[in-house]
Amino acid sequence: MCIRDRYQRRVHGDYISRKMWMRNLIRRNFLGFGLKENFYSKPILIVLGPPGVGKGTFGRQLSRDWNMPIFSTGEYIRNFFMNDKSKLANELRQLEKAGKLAGDEYILKIVQKRLFVDDKPESRGIIFDGFPRTVKQAEMLDKIGKVQAAMNFFLREDILLEKLSGRRYCEKCNIPYNFSTIKHDGYDMKPILPKVNSNECDICHGKLTQREDDTLTVIKDRLSIYKQNTFPLEEYYKKQGVLIA
Repeated sequence: MCIRDRYQRRVHGDYISRKMWMRNLIRRNFLGFGLKENFYSKPILIVLGPPGVGKGTFGRQLSRDWNMPIFSTGEYIRNFFMNDKSKLANELRQLEKAGKLAGDEYILKIVQKRLFVDDKPESRGIIFDGFPRTVKQAEMLDKIGKVQAAMNFFLREDILLEKLSGRRYCEKCNIPYNFSTIKHDGYDMKPILPKVNSNECDICHGKLTQREDDTLTVIKDRLSIYKQNTFPLEEYYKKQGVLIA
């Protein structure tokens, strides 16, 4: 029985909408990894760089300018383990506290769901922030989509440490702030402070907190992991002719 026949039978028999039927069909086949010929045909852009370099900020600007959604795997994972009580969420919480990265098996499921289940027809493509992090992940992505450009950002390590240690986030709406003032060696980076109360978010008045992975010890570990695993991505995309540095 073809897909169309199955759809007509389900709709007329169970009175479900076409949209609901297609969503269920995708979830049954795709989330169980039953589909073997999925390829994302829209443009894929990647923003590269170490933690705290500003790739998320620049990526959001590109998203507004080019009308392309930005997908941050790190932000998605943080929201997931903050609101979910499952075993998987607990495992991700432990990884985040230790400043470690989620394994490929977690990340691949998230990326595939975003590309093939959650993507909107009107979107012009997607901008990835935080994926891929390794050459292995880049090779996985090449099997399901085509990277058009990989934009690489750089900041000196001591500047990164200073910048990251000053980051604060609203515990309610997750709006970022930064208390660091960096003005030396040619750098001039002003702090991003609350306008009313130094301990409260301007938007929702939530308390500002420092993430556990923004402490100095964890930051150094994250930068070390980046150098070891993510830095080779520059050479990988350079060979493909899509690296913008």
